[in-house]
This record gives sequence, C-alpha cells and structure tokens, in this order.
Amino acid sequence: IHAIAAFVDGKKGDNDVRAIYVADLDMISDFFFQERAFGSLEFEFDNVTFVLNAVDMLAENESYISLRSRRATHRTLQRVEEQKEVFLTAATQEREKADEEADAELDKAREQLEKRAKEIQENDALDEIAKTQMLRQAQISEQQRLSLHEAQIEQDKNRRIREIQADTKRKVQALESSIRFWAVVLPPLPALALGIYVFFIRISAENESVPGSRRRQA
Repeated sequence: IHAIAAFVDGKKGDNDVRAIYVADLDMISDFFFQERAFGSLEFEFDNVTFVLNAVDMLAENESYISLRSRRATHRTLQRVEEQKEVFLTAATQEREKADEEADAELDKAREQLEKRAKEIQENDALDEIAKTQMLRQAQISEQQRLSLHEAQIEQDKNRRIREIQADTKRKVQALESSIRFWAVVLPPLPALALGIYVFFIRISAENESVPGSRRRQA
C-alpha cells in the first residue's frame, strides 16, 4: 500500500497543528481540473474532489465531504430485475435437471456394461480363457456403445441448454419490450385525459353563456 497523503492533527509546542501532507503536487495539476470540467477521458479522477475535501477538512467544515464522495449509481427497475431473476432461476434449474438426467442415462449405460460382465463371469459353462475373451469383447463392444451413448446424451443436453438459454433471452426481451411500450404509452394519458376534460368543460361553459334567443332551435 502506497500512501500519497497524510492528515496531521495535533500540537507542536503551544501551537495546534492541522495539516494535510501530499506526496506529489502533480495530483492537483491543471490537467485534472480540465478533465473534471470537460470529461474527455473514460476515467473518473477524484483528485479535485480530494483537494476540495482537504480544504474543507482543514477549515473544519466537513458538511460537504460526504456529498462530494458520492458516486452516481446505476438504478434499474425493480420489477424487471425480479422477473429476470425468476427467468434465470428457472433456466438454472432446467440446466441442472438436464445435467442430472444426462448423468442418470450414463449411469444406466455403465450398469448395463457391469451387468454383462457379471453374466459372463457367472457362466460356469465357459472356461477362464473363454470368459477372458468374451469379457474383452463385451468391454470393447459396450465401451463403444457407451461412448456413442455419451456423445448422444451430451449433444441432447447441449441442445436443451441452448433452447433454455434462447427461451430465457426471449422472455427477458419480451418483458423489456413490454416495459418500454407502457413507458411510452402511459405518461401522455393523464395529460390527454385532462385536455379532453378541459375541452368539454369549455364547450359546456360556452353553451351556457349563449343567450337562449340565439341558440339554434332543433
């Protein structure tokens, strides 16, 4: 950790000492003030904020320090985020379910291989040489079948996961589109309703102000 500044508060003899020691004065060069004013870079430097806070600290006026230290936060719509979380949770559960089903299928295939090997071992009609040969052939055959089965299961699982991801993305986009639509449609409605109400009020007032003799008879 490198300290670039230190706050000194104490006494030296009969005098009070209240100072901030800065290791490098370049930290308050004109560049940082210009960058704060124009913001031409993507970085946010706190050098100017630090200097202003240091001045307030030395002046024992700390009311603005906490305000200057705040940063803008990216706020999102809570309902949208909650609904997204529901979609993502469901997608995660579906992926976990797909993994479990794939593992179950593989375990079943391995059990078939073990069952076949056990049948050969328990066959008393075969001598040891025949058992060894049949076991080797069964292992090769079942291993090939197992490899193909594993590849098929993995392919099906990946396809299902892609479908889940696409469905989740589609639901999120539909939700965002719905929010944008209502965000555009709803705000003008109160003003439109108020305008219609005022229009009819004015028409009614104008009709009442016209003398009865000047009104057109039906």
